[in-house]
Amino acid sequence: RLFKRLDAAHLNGLSVALGVAATHAVVAALFGDTAGLAAVGGAVCASMPDVPNPPQRVLPRVLPAVAAAALVTLGVGLADGSLVATVALIAVVAFLSLMTLAWGPRAGPLSFSPVLAMVFAMAWDRTAGAASPVEHAAWVGLGGCVYAGWARGSAVLLRYRLRALALAG
Repeated sequence: RLFKRLDAAHLNGLSVALGVAATHAVVAALFGDTAGLAAVGGAVCASMPDVPNPPQRVLPRVLPAVAAAALVTLGVGLADGSLVATVALIAVVAFLSLMTLAWGPRAGPLSFSPVLAMVFAMAWDRTAGAASPVEHAAWVGLGGCVYAGWARGSAVLLRYRLRALALAG
């Protein structure tokens, strides 16, 4: 009954929350807590553009956010300690993120993913975190890929209900 009362946004929100939690659980169980925490950053960034869509549209929306999150995380790690490089990176990421809005309002979540990845990467405790910027970026990318698999699977699982809700709407 509860499942029938939920609209598309609620179903998608539940799927996203479960996907981020599952990403953390899987990566932390396989590779340790540090990797699991870094993977959550990638999963959250990948979840931004995950909106109710047919299954064939999920990966083309989610995977660019995964790539952007991993690249920005790598850039922040490599620029660590250099004020000039960090400021330049912030400027480039902000410019490119805003330019993605040229594709319209549906690109909004994708445009925010690199900015969020930059905030997460700058907040990362390097003394307790990954040994290198490449390793940290790899964990972020892995988390995003695990979440992308979750998003595709949940889209397949929920497609009939989401289609019915779209037709009713």
